[in-house]
Amino acid sequence: EIRQNPAAMLSLMWHHAGAGKGERAMVVLPYRDRLESLARYLQQLVMESIGKEKDLNGNVVEQGLTVYGNKGSTDQHAYIQQLREGRSDFFTTFIEVLEEPVHEPFEVEPGIRSGDFLQGFLLGTLEALTEKK
Repeated sequence: EIRQNPAAMLSLMWHHAGAGKGERAMVVLPYRDRLESLARYLQQLVMESIGKEKDLNGNVVEQGLTVYGNKGSTDQHAYIQQLREGRSDFFTTFIEVLEEPVHEPFEVEPGIRSGDFLQGFLLGTLEALTEKK
């Protein structure tokens, strides 16, 4: 079942959003401190693996997928400006941790966990980007 395979779902999303050739850049916004390196890791993995001038038969295809992003909660300000007001040549992948770690979550205020703030940042950014046009 593809819906149970996050890697397959991400690959299908890349293929669909980029018309199979990487026509759009992918912005990765992880909303959890422990996922801080994810965007850079995906950038290296995807761009090195998919960025090709020729296919296996030697045909020129000039194919690739540009990946950029950073930790969504604190590092997104500079490129969100571009995404909101610049060219519409991207798709965004929001990454949220749905289950809290086993240890007791950190409360920022009584009854409000740090994860609640991160979810608020994610939802606010999602709304800001969908309002664009």
